[in-house]
Amino acid sequence: MGFGDASVLSGGSATPPTGQILLGAFVPSAVMYVIFLVLLKILNPFLAGRARRWAELRHFRADPACKHETTLTITPERVCFRCGEDCITQSRWNSYEKWVEKGHILLLVTHGQARRIVSVGQLSDESRDELRGILSGALPGKF
Repeated sequence: MGFGDASVLSGGSATPPTGQILLGAFVPSAVMYVIFLVLLKILNPFLAGRARRWAELRHFRADPACKHETTLTITPERVCFRCGEDCITQSRWNSYEKWVEKGHILLLVTHGQARRIVSVGQLSDESRDELRGILSGALPGKF
């Protein structure tokens, strides 16, 4: 005879002890909580990166300076960005921390980690060498 049959014959109830009921309810909840935490840990970098990218795109689309052709003037003393007729930004080289060139892109990085991206693909090799000379003199050892 099984457990249920004996209790029916003896007139007792067929309910399990309270500890078994709590354990039966707790274990599936704990397992689901652990699975949720693991998934959150795995997906967090992806979701955070995606949110940051969306914020950058919104900023880019809303920035009037990004809607015009940008003209860059570089001298040994300063760098000047002209975006359309209304936006002119001039900075001394001490505002910048470093520069990086990769392929046809030049990246100027400020001390606050703001970045200015400049396309140098249209420049001749002679102009690129002159630009590298100015940047190396203005930001020595930072390439």
